[in-house]
Amino acid sequence: MHVGFIGLGMMGLPMAENLARAPGIALVAFDRASRGRNVVSETKLAQFMIPGTFAGGFALKLQAKHLCIVASMLEGTQLDAPEVALCAGLWREASAVLGRPAG
Repeated sequence: MHVGFIGLGMMGLPMAENLARAPGIALVAFDRASRGRNVVSETKLAQFMIPGTFAGGFALKLQAKHLCIVASMLEGTQLDAPEVALCAGLWREASAVLGRPAG
């Protein structure tokens, strides 16, 4: 059987996740220096992402925050990006329905 470049990538993540969840094996994020280091790897990775729980509204709040940032960056420019306003509105609405602030 031949598994090409894309196939290896598709297989790698589930294999790593299965290995990380094996008893007695701790998953460690190692690319946290230079370019791999950012606020997400420093504050959210171990708390929400590695355990796979994405605790209560984590993804919704994070996406809403990022959309609000992008929307605010577009203000005052001549760029036409109606999808940004649409998505930001949808995420704000979802946050309101779920009772979580968006951004």
